[in-house]
Amino acid sequence: MKIECAKEKIKYAVSKAERITGKNLTLPILSCILIEAKDNTVTIKATNLDLGVEFTIPAKIEEEGVVAIPGNTLSSFLNNLYTDKNVLLETKDLNLHVSTAQNKTTIKAYNHEDFPSLPTVIPERSFTITGRELTRCFKAVWYSAAISSMKPELSSVYMYTEDDVLVCVATDSFRLAEKKLKNKKVKDFGSLLVPVKNISEIIKVFEESSEEIEVSVDKNQASFSSEGIYMVSRVIDGTFPDYKQILPKESKTEVVVLKQDLINILKLS
Repeated sequence: MKIECAKEKIKYAVSKAERITGKNLTLPILSCILIEAKDNTVTIKATNLDLGVEFTIPAKIEEEGVVAIPGNTLSSFLNNLYTDKNVLLETKDLNLHVSTAQNKTTIKAYNHEDFPSLPTVIPERSFTITGRELTRCFKAVWYSAAISSMKPELSSVYMYTEDDVLVCVATDSFRLAEKKLKNKKVKDFGSLLVPVKNISEIIKVFEESSEEIEVSVDKNQASFSSEGIYMVSRVIDGTFPDYKQILPKESKTEVVVLKQDLINILKLS
């Protein structure tokens, strides 16, 4: 493999993918990212078997190939390049040689054939939404999910639709958060339980994106795909509690305050 690409594009893709790599001592290949140059494009993949991501970036390909290398090693090198604009990646003697106009390094490669393939979701249900809208829903509720996985359905964000409204809910049985987002493009896809530990990574990848994301769902996985990005997450096979039964139907007192004033008082307290 021999490719040349813009530093900022590969740096962004590698830094996002590296966060998803697994820290599995029995499967060291999960700590790697897979870089594949084929058909005039470069794909960068990472997975921890629970969540996977694939970035596609433009590059000048002189020789096609594939290599698996530790994600944190390459990410650290790219993050410390300040003046270079382009990066050359070349495989030699089972190693990856990374070089720029002023810097170079050699990274030991792993057997890329051991890298697990990312599942492809054959959509039984799907809908589209912008990245900012989706992450806004997730940010509004994900902190209320349980950290422990004793009850997987409580360690998840519950998604469903009501007419033209996307609803996201999370609870750890002590607190509950619900976010409703009106969007006519969101079709009825039934319901979906996404593990909360995957939600934070989905937010980090899509929070700055204003592009449309296609969310596809089957029995075991959900995929989130937009231009150049594909993420696939395991979904929980369970039943979320009927939380509407505990929501107050009416209130006796209503107080209206400035949001920032309330936040400042809570921080001081």
